[in-house]
Amino acid sequence: MSMYDEMVARFRDEIDLKDRFYKFKLYKASFTGEDAVGRLLQTHHARDTVDACKIGAVRIKNGVFRHVTGEHMLEGRFNVSSLIAPPSL
Repeated sequence: MSMYDEMVARFRDEIDLKDRFYKFKLYKASFTGEDAVGRLLQTHHARDTVDACKIGAVRIKNGVFRHVTGEHMLEGRFNVSSLIAPPSL
């Protein structure tokens, strides 16, 4: 398993994935930006909210996850993001 695959698998294990609605559409296995930021802080991957949002931006850029409509980067407030995993996971 590559380092990328391990990072995606670890994030998937750490985040609470649920089916959620955003703009009246259902997105399966999704999480909020607030949850992602909180998890990055709890696991000490980020020093503060600003740092967590920067880490989230890198993960979005690298395709670890994306905003369900592509409208936003990771934000600490409610915004639903959807996890993207390589086919091998």
